[in-house]
Amino acid sequence: MSWISLCTSRMGLSRQIYAKPTDSHLYFPFSSSHPAHCKRAIPYGVALRVRRNCSTDDFLNKRCAEYKGYLKFQGYNAVLVNKQFDKALSIERSELLKKKVKPVKRVFSLVLEYNPILPDIQRVIKKYAHLLRSSPELLEIFPPKSIFPAYRQTKNLKDILAPLKFCSENGANQAEKEMGGCFKCGTHCDLCKNLLSQDSKFKSFSTGRAYRINQKLSCSSKNIVYLASCNKYKLQYVGSTTTEFKVRFCINHKSSMLTNKKTCELAVHFNCTRHEISEINSIVIEQITNQGGAAYIDKLLLTREAYWTSQLFTLYPHGLNKRREFRSKNRVRYNT
Repeated sequence: MSWISLCTSRMGLSRQIYAKPTDSHLYFPFSSSHPAHCKRAIPYGVALRVRRNCSTDDFLNKRCAEYKGYLKFQGYNAVLVNKQFDKALSIERSELLKKKVKPVKRVFSLVLEYNPILPDIQRVIKKYAHLLRSSPELLEIFPPKSIFPAYRQTKNLKDILAPLKFCSENGANQAEKEMGGCFKCGTHCDLCKNLLSQDSKFKSFSTGRAYRINQKLSCSSKNIVYLASCNKYKLQYVGSTTTEFKVRFCINHKSSMLTNKKTCELAVHFNCTRHEISEINSIVIEQITNQGGAAYIDKLLLTREAYWTSQLFTLYPHGLNKRREFRSKNRVRYNT
């Protein structure tokens, strides 16, 4: 760990980076399986810290030579290290000392398991960004430069041979996990009796992946995202509502299915082929708990609905969702 060392001289106080003699200055090896931008960022981040914390040119030159040596010892390419240090040193120290306020913007992470043979995902996103810009609805959901790749670690031998499910868990954490789920209300509720699934997890028919519900939800939950499933044709529909779920599902979906109305895609699918109402079930998967006005909650619900539609792969033809539904001004509201 590095510290700031204050020195006194005739010119007054000056400061530089100080490290204990026992500090090993370990950075992850350059040969490790990490994305290239992470390896480029390590020397640059070190150089920025040296530039910001050394107040004199004498201290700066000494520490730059010292930390360049640490990085090269870890296998970092000398040309890369020198280039990143030159880039950082070209920034005025006064600029680095200023407090920066990051602008608030909506971003979406494209989460992938990292593999060295993957192409440049950011370049692929930029190449096909025009497809999103061609649709006003998608452009409203995904502003320009709002999608970026985020990598997670792939399973190694330790994860395969000794997964976490075999490790002992803290009792409190286990109890907290068991609290999450979608539960029936226990009353003479038609939705809970016939159409609501009580479970702590839900599964995508398209991908086969299961997801855990981290909140305690029920038919009376408001500001929620829900999943409706057709067990006969293995198709799913993701929706959201600001009202109680039982009001939304019974007044809109169930009523439209039984009266042959085309007010929602679930009802259209139900009535275009032979179905029984018992072949449809639903589950509440997420609740928005943020405080805010109706417009803010509605926009947040729309964002989460789009997220789960993507995660569960429920867009037509793999599911029952249509792209034109991603518009908050078209959302149906019911008053209890």
